[in-house]
Amino acid sequence: MEPFNPETSGCIICGGNNPIGLHLRFLPAPDGGVEAELTLDENWQGYAQLAHGGIVAGLMDDAMWHAIYRRTERWMVTAEIRVRYKRPVVIGQAVRVRAVIERLDGRLVHAVATILQSKDGGESILAEAHGRFLAAPGGFIGFRHSPE
Repeated sequence: MEPFNPETSGCIICGGNNPIGLHLRFLPAPDGGVEAELTLDENWQGYAQLAHGGIVAGLMDDAMWHAIYRRTERWMVTAEIRVRYKRPVVIGQAVRVRAVIERLDGRLVHAVATILQSKDGGESILAEAHGRFLAAPGGFIGFRHSPE
């Protein structure tokens, strides 16, 4: 299977080939996972000046996928994601999204992600997600890269 290439991906979160996407780049984190920093603008809001909850969940879903791919080099699909919103993600304020694999469990990979914001010399957790991922079906990737 071809390796993941963010430059040619159409992903709304990380794809370089999506003209309206966030173009987020996930970098290796000290704990073996991944992380990225970003500031959302009004294009991603729900209520006035607050990021849409679906965008917040999508950021963490994508971060978990990248943590898994970085470690396993396997194409995965989300089987389940459980999100807990703790504080609002405010439009125009810098945040960091982090993800790490919790465990490999047979066919499932369990991962966790957080969205953090620096505040008063520390970090505050704005949202967290736990996800379970399965290997992508064989023809899935070809379908994604050659739409007809």
